[in-house]
Amino acid sequence: MKKKIPKKQAVGIRAIAERAKVSISAVSKVLNAYENFSVGADTRARILKAVEDLGYRPDAAARTLRRRKSDTVGFLVHSFEGFSLELLGQLEKRLRRRGLGIEVACSEFDAKRELDLLRHFENRLCDGVFVVTAWQARTLPMGQYLAAMPKAMPVVYLDSNLPHESIRAVVGDNQGDAARAARALAALGVKRFYFTGSNLDLPVLAQRREGFQSAVADLNLPRVDMGALAWEGDEAQVFEKWRVHFAGAPAGSCTFFESLGALRRQLPALIASGRQFGEDLILSGFDEPVLGDALGFFTQHRGLFTRPISYIEQNASAMVEAALELLARGPGQPGGVTRIPGILRHFS
Repeated sequence: MKKKIPKKQAVGIRAIAERAKVSISAVSKVLNAYENFSVGADTRARILKAVEDLGYRPDAAARTLRRRKSDTVGFLVHSFEGFSLELLGQLEKRLRRRGLGIEVACSEFDAKRELDLLRHFENRLCDGVFVVTAWQARTLPMGQYLAAMPKAMPVVYLDSNLPHESIRAVVGDNQGDAARAARALAALGVKRFYFTGSNLDLPVLAQRREGFQSAVADLNLPRVDMGALAWEGDEAQVFEKWRVHFAGAPAGSCTFFESLGALRRQLPALIASGRQFGEDLILSGFDEPVLGDALGFFTQHRGLFTRPISYIEQNASAMVEAALELLARGPGQPGGVTRIPGILRHFS
């Protein structure tokens, strides 16, 4: 018959106190980093030495419940696309430096699911949550959304702002950046602008359209809104519409993309049009274009491109820094939108 191996008893703070020859209260306050509590350097050193000698491992769940904090921050995103992942990477790096963890969830463009996940983060005692929101006016009333939001946990909206004065948000300066892009392209000799976007009802996308349109109007240059041709309709029809667009656009024209993700789908039509980007036409838009094997693509089609693709890159690093500052202020703070200017770049 096998001998039963006795289970190793978990080390508690009483054992630490006895070994360090201090009070249980002192051990508890040092381990939990209580604020407004000072202890002599020698006492603290003895406690930490006892912790190491005894191999003490804190009960994370119990510690969370005692402190009402989990040293974890939530990140709730509507979809896992390029810029959301960039924000997540920047955020995780900064939280790790602060000794904090991150829990990630996706609302899948469902505002009601977003609210459920916000309550989940609150129940998990997260120290706060960053939200790339899925809310749209036609899917959920603002009053219902606000009524269901957590009250005791700080929430900061990132890359999306809700139209309500109580919401704290950090966004790219979408409207200002689009206007600056139009003016910069006009300075390069653009004579006519085409604008294309998606059918997503998101404030940031509307802001880009508004900024671009207002700047082009101020410049008194012709503008054509191409609508959502990049995203809707029969594939063959969409391809032909864009081929005709590129083939017929006057020299010096610019097609500005609300997001350069659309450019990838329209490249076959651009290639079929036989026009040269940079010499005949200019392409520009928001966010770095994802072209897969970019080097291979530009090598294969180098006759098509005579200058780089200009685009506005949202400053994810600065946005995350500003959002962390807002989150650190805690719940119940005044709302407001912080706008971070983007950077004009060239992809070639």
